[in-house]
Amino acid sequence: MEMEILVEIEVGVKRCGVLPSDTVNFVKRLVKLPGIKLAGILTYGGRGRDAEKLRGFNLI
Repeated sequence: MEMEILVEIEVGVKRCGVLPSDTVNFVKRLVKLPGIKLAGILTYGGRGRDAEKLRGFNLI
């Protein structure tokens, strides 16, 4: 049985998630775990649309 996992990426609002700079290595390690399947990647930018808050998202 596999468990599908969504990886949340921190996009600058300092709520939660993997830092953009760590995302690739995190996902590479995650998919090597038995019983784990990457279902997707998600972000939550909130309501702020200014350039600083979107910086983390743009790094990906």
